[in-house]
Amino acid sequence: MNYYEHHLGDYLRDTAHLTMLEDGAYRRLMDCYYVRESPLPSELREACRLVRAVTKQERDAVAAVLREFFIPGSDGWRHKRCDVEVARFQDKQRKAKASADARWSQSGRNADASPNAMRTHSEGNATRERGRPRAPARPQTPDTRHQTPILHPEDADKAPAQDADAIPPKRRNRTPERPIDVSEQVWSDWLSLRERKRAPVTPTVLASAIGEAGRAGMTLEAFLSVWCSRGSQGLQADWIKPAERAGPAAPPPETPWQRSQRERVAEMSGGTVSRRAPASDTEIIDVNPTIAAAAR
Repeated sequence: MNYYEHHLGDYLRDTAHLTMLEDGAYRRLMDCYYVRESPLPSELREACRLVRAVTKQERDAVAAVLREFFIPGSDGWRHKRCDVEVARFQDKQRKAKASADARWSQSGRNADASPNAMRTHSEGNATRERGRPRAPARPQTPDTRHQTPILHPEDADKAPAQDADAIPPKRRNRTPERPIDVSEQVWSDWLSLRERKRAPVTPTVLASAIGEAGRAGMTLEAFLSVWCSRGSQGLQADWIKPAERAGPAAPPPETPWQRSQRERVAEMSGGTVSRRAPASDTEIIDVNPTIAAAAR
């Protein structure tokens, strides 16, 4: 035997009073009983040799376990539970051998074959199929139900008509209309940016942009302008810098030299010249044409 059922509840109930040494001796004695499938030797020395009990304490533990759990007999020390398990195992083994012998005797193909040999899958299938009439083979045809037929132009009118209701409508991202407080140029730039980023413009996206603009204290057009200048896929109010919230920068203050030049031009031209912000930092005011015109 290579296996037996070990019921923990029953075992602990019957062996709770044993010492660790006696418990180990009991387990080894049962293992030897199941492996041998026969009673243990009557002589104590032989029983101790089976379970490898060497010291005096170990031999005393083996003797105590034999006296308490085993029954002496003419053929050795017997154990009631072990005898039941061994008998059940041997009965099951006999039935399995008888079933194998019956299968091989019915086949009759190989009289010299051993009943303990294992048959191949092909032999087992041949045994079951022997004597059974074989049904005629049916021709195999390809399943083309999942294929779309290819028709020539002259056979186009033969194509089956498809029901319009059976074709599911395509989902399209409908762009919302331009808000009235956003110019067409800014709106067009923002749509182009979203298209480059492969991000659709939905009513939800527009509502989110309006909400972020309100949080930043900006108009929607100013918020979208900053968004386009950054070129990012998204923008939140927390990401906007203070300079971007203020809008266009105010012109720098006029220097004394710029004021003197403005007054000189006004005196030569006989009028006043209003101060304006330079178009860029590199703009140069040429007063020579004005002076020449005043001299004429």
